[in-house]
Amino acid sequence: MKKYLAVLLVAVMVAFSAPAFAVTNPFMDVPLGHWAYDAVAQLAARGIISGFPDGMYRGGQPTTRFEMASVIARTLAVIDMTKASRQDVEMLMRLVVEFKDELDALGVRVDQLGGRVDALHNRLGGWRLGGTLRYDANFWRNDDNDGYFHNTMARLHIERFFGANEDMRVFIRLRQEHGGGAQLQRFFVEFPFFFDNTRMTVGRFDMSWETAYVFNVGGISAFQNAQFLTGEQLDGIGITSNFGMGRFDMFVSRRLPAGGGRSLVGGLDPVTGNAVGNAEPIEAGVRFALQPAERIGLDLAVITMLHDDSTTTAIHQIGHDDNVTTFFVGGRFDFTDGVGLRGIYYHQRQSGASNPNAFRLALDVSQDFLGFTSLWLGYDRVDQFFVTRTPFYAHQMLSTYIPGDERWMGGVDRFFAPQDTQTWRLGATQQWNDAWRTWLYFGQSTFSMVGPNVRVRQWAAGIEYRLNPNVAFALNYGQSNWNREVDWGTGATALRLENNRLFRFRTQITF
Repeated sequence: MKKYLAVLLVAVMVAFSAPAFAVTNPFMDVPLGHWAYDAVAQLAARGIISGFPDGMYRGGQPTTRFEMASVIARTLAVIDMTKASRQDVEMLMRLVVEFKDELDALGVRVDQLGGRVDALHNRLGGWRLGGTLRYDANFWRNDDNDGYFHNTMARLHIERFFGANEDMRVFIRLRQEHGGGAQLQRFFVEFPFFFDNTRMTVGRFDMSWETAYVFNVGGISAFQNAQFLTGEQLDGIGITSNFGMGRFDMFVSRRLPAGGGRSLVGGLDPVTGNAVGNAEPIEAGVRFALQPAERIGLDLAVITMLHDDSTTTAIHQIGHDDNVTTFFVGGRFDFTDGVGLRGIYYHQRQSGASNPNAFRLALDVSQDFLGFTSLWLGYDRVDQFFVTRTPFYAHQMLSTYIPGDERWMGGVDRFFAPQDTQTWRLGATQQWNDAWRTWLYFGQSTFSMVGPNVRVRQWAAGIEYRLNPNVAFALNYGQSNWNREVDWGTGATALRLENNRLFRFRTQITF
């Protein structure tokens, strides 16, 4: 087989399973206008093919079996199988079998590759079922009392790829948690939309645009600092499109009502004491995630919340208008592999209000760089009345339920910063081997009040053990130390120290 024909064979598979980029052909003997120019350029850009030291590709020469095996191995490493068609997967399976000996000689585990391709082939044209079972035993204590509560959670997800090219996807996730009935946590259909590399999602789905700027301990502990404006489920329509320098995202949605997910407010107004209902605002957002250089990334976005009932909004509780528009600019710069600086700045426009700002800045160092641990050094600054999509305490604390913390932050349903707030963070995770991992966290937040500032310090730690790929256990401890009792309605403080503690044992099974 000629090298040009081999390249076309692989390029067909890669073209439908990975985003296209505007690239330049690096080989002198494949000029612009050559019938194989685009295929050679795309595969060279992804590292699937390489030329000779003299800058030539020599595509007219017969390809050796060893060269073809190298191309297959690199293709399997980079191809996005979730977008590959049935025909592409079947072709890869035949190629893996045909070049088994050469792949073995390259040190590629053919048995693992075959299993991977088989698993991907099995999902095409059929239903996939999976799920999670989780049990938490929680012991808590503060200065007033102590107690115990347990929590069970079960998720079942159902997925199917369909359509002429197997490029349409339906996904359903059912969730049942202790004390409540089953919920449709996710249900959406995703499909190609007019242009190449553009897809539309319709239903209940996630849009997580701020992941790079928050700390997450990873593993099964699920401790993290929540994203300010995205990351929760949306009911509506979303569009994503990949282009040469990055990605475009947009959504239009309706906020979920109580019982189906997070609503904006509910219960009693913390200022007036009057009962308030549940707001379900209309939301819309647009983002450009740009990658102008290998080590530089930019996020530009605007998100608008339009409330249909001013008597039930979080903004109304503080005497402001009921519509909020947030602009944010995020920057990501990697000094080297494993060491990066992350920063994001927010500006909100609230009619009739002082327009608050917020920003997050962090230094992120991976375990691959340090060798024994990862490291996250972060600083947050949030103006009073800055509106968040989930309760404000979840953004400042390491998000989990520690009884007492949500009361200090003004109540579970307080969706804005009650005071000017600044937070310092230090987080670290350690992956010792395939079975054991640990993590540590320290944070300190200061709230500007009338009179002395209110300060809270939080320590948390966890150890996790994975018995096998499907069964894992976690032991977690969290403690929050508050230095003053606060009346959030008047701002009055009393000299009192309170310690809130949580000890949790988690068992999780996935299938």
